[in-house]
Amino acid sequence: MNPLDTRKQLADFARQMRSGEPLRADQRDFLADAFERIANGEKPNEVLGLKYQRGNSESDAIARQNWSFIFHWIAGSTAEGPDAITLEEAFVRAVPIAQRLFQNQKGKQYDADYIRQRWYNTDYAHMRSVERGIFDPDSPYEIPPSNTKPRV
Repeated sequence: MNPLDTRKQLADFARQMRSGEPLRADQRDFLADAFERIANGEKPNEVLGLKYQRGNSESDAIARQNWSFIFHWIAGSTAEGPDAITLEEAFVRAVPIAQRLFQNQKGKQYDADYIRQRWYNTDYAHMRSVERGIFDPDSPYEIPPSNTKPRV
């Protein structure tokens, strides 16, 4: 799991605690383990999964979220129904989406062939589902804002 995914889970965990929802056993175990490891001198960012691993960065995680959004759109566009399009047509129609999401990337061509190549890459298989949730790996979707204000 990348740190962007972990941040979403931690934000939802904070929301849950503020709302007074009871903790599940796995959440209590996670907290106990995390606090114990931090108390023993481990770095909090590493313990909580907020540090990027060697060879990964925030820009890599954002790129994966962008691909996840594109693939979710493609999966939805090709799903059965009266408005469904072919996979090849979806690759073509996804080009402007990819170009907009990756507009700051220099030297890469975000055309239908490149999108097709990424679509069939097994590293992205988990992104090709019609159903994608906030907590799925590399999900581009955010937690809705809470109505509660942080306590000061």
